[in-house]
Amino acid sequence: MAGSTAIFRGPYKLTRNNPPFGDKQWRLYRPLEDPAEVRDLADTTPKLLAELKAEYARFSKEVSLFEVPDDYNPITQIQKNAARNQGKEITDRVPLLD
Repeated sequence: MAGSTAIFRGPYKLTRNNPPFGDKQWRLYRPLEDPAEVRDLADTTPKLLAELKAEYARFSKEVSLFEVPDDYNPITQIQKNAARNQGKEITDRVPLLD
């Protein structure tokens, strides 16, 4: 979502966040042991890092995933969407029950 990515294998999570929330660098964590994701294991497990990045690349190709442009900003996009939709009636809401 918004250009961020993640792939899980066993106890590991490989993730990459784009600006404004990240720096587009791959990070590797063990979320169950490090729920705040403060200990990046990418430098200490380069083989696993490479395997997971390759797995992500294979998946991306398989599903024809494309990356968001470098200048994509999710906050700006939300603002554009809101401005475009302002004043339009939302028709996909489920009616409330009385």
